[in-house]
Amino acid sequence: MRTQLLAAGIFCIIPSAVLAQSTIGLSSVTPPTQQSYPVRTGMQQSSGLGDCTLIDFEGIANFDPVGVITGPVDVTFGASWLGLIDSDAGGTGNFANEPTGDTVTFFSGSLDPIDFSQPVSFVEVSYVASAVSLPVTLTAWSGPSGTGSVIATALGNTLGNSNDGAACSGDPNGAFCLFDTMGVSGDGILSVTLSGAVADQFAFDNMTFCVDSVGTNFCESLPNSTGIVSNLVASGSTLAADNDLTLQAINLPQNATGYLLNSRSAINFPLADGILCVGPDWGRHIAQAGNSGGTGSITTVVDLMNLPRPMPNSVMVMAGETWYFQLWHRDGASSNLTNGVSVTFD
Repeated sequence: MRTQLLAAGIFCIIPSAVLAQSTIGLSSVTPPTQQSYPVRTGMQQSSGLGDCTLIDFEGIANFDPVGVITGPVDVTFGASWLGLIDSDAGGTGNFANEPTGDTVTFFSGSLDPIDFSQPVSFVEVSYVASAVSLPVTLTAWSGPSGTGSVIATALGNTLGNSNDGAACSGDPNGAFCLFDTMGVSGDGILSVTLSGAVADQFAFDNMTFCVDSVGTNFCESLPNSTGIVSNLVASGSTLAADNDLTLQAINLPQNATGYLLNSRSAINFPLADGILCVGPDWGRHIAQAGNSGGTGSITTVVDLMNLPRPMPNSVMVMAGETWYFQLWHRDGASSNLTNGVSVTFD
């Protein structure tokens, strides 16, 4: 059957239309790099999935590698994952009816894994596939790059290509025109892989992933020099005995030094260019001071067995206690602070 490719431009004899209507060799794809594409974060799911983030891939250029998308959890896409823009929006994508915007991600060559910098509990993608890419399996793993044990799998069987008989039409153009979703859930997902999909015959748009909700945002600061408020996100466990708490500050100015503050109390007091949310008995995590670099983020792994304090020098967090956290950071000639997060431990 003579039909188009998913990425527009090259026509050949293949079983079904191809997604990217031009071809590209992996030798021309640069390794993944850290990106700062917009993501929607902090979405509260009514189903109890926790704090969720949506990546919609908007802002990635046609055939550019997706790379590393930073946020509350950094997501690393292997080198084969590329951006693809709808031909109706000036790109070369042979797809239509995408869930958001005009950009999807597809793969060329081998099918690389997708890694998460911290464990997540839920991953869902909106996908479109031709007949030769079905069925496709999404697998969640306990280790990076598709290693460790299998946590969960999901099967995708929805035919999305009108040339294969899918009941859909373009907007106004595009043979890959029917998207469906598949998702996996479970504790400790560090990577996901896809199997069964054929290069240039499968793509997905929105990716939603969730982290079990830890802590409460109890206080907002003020926008920093980026124009938005720096966000502090807690992940891990509320069981004090687990000693598993990570606090990541995102949306910081680039190359800004900062460190975490802790307190047993909360206040709301102007300080420098922001609002101080933690009480005056704060402990300073100076030994864990970091720099936001080009990603605008600083991650602090909190040792609940030795929480820095003014006097004594450290304490052990006990069940039943509520602690308040905030990250102070430089901001040009002045300084600012993130929002405040409180955690009640069991």
